[in-house]
Amino acid sequence: MMLDYAEAVAMSCQPGRTDRLGWPLSSWQRALAGITTLTRAEPFILDKAAGRFRVVEAATGREVYTPPTFLDPQSRAEFAPLLALVNSGGRLIDAVMAFE
Repeated sequence: MMLDYAEAVAMSCQPGRTDRLGWPLSSWQRALAGITTLTRAEPFILDKAAGRFRVVEAATGREVYTPPTFLDPQSRAEFAPLLALVNSGGRLIDAVMAFE
């Protein structure tokens, strides 16, 4: 219920704006609206299991890609282009080919 309210407030969350009843927005309403508009669930996330990074589906936890051992990526930053492409709606195979 609070998230529904926060989303409604987020639409009018600009300085000088009012809520649906015409009241000025309070500081907590502006803060809550800012948080809900900045967060977004990504369909694919990076996970680390047994010392190796892997890309998994966030909803199911199903592993969709683990890089081969000869690549041996050392940081999460190396996966940023791969995750950005896949989470923006690109095909997984295209993202993997660009990564490898």
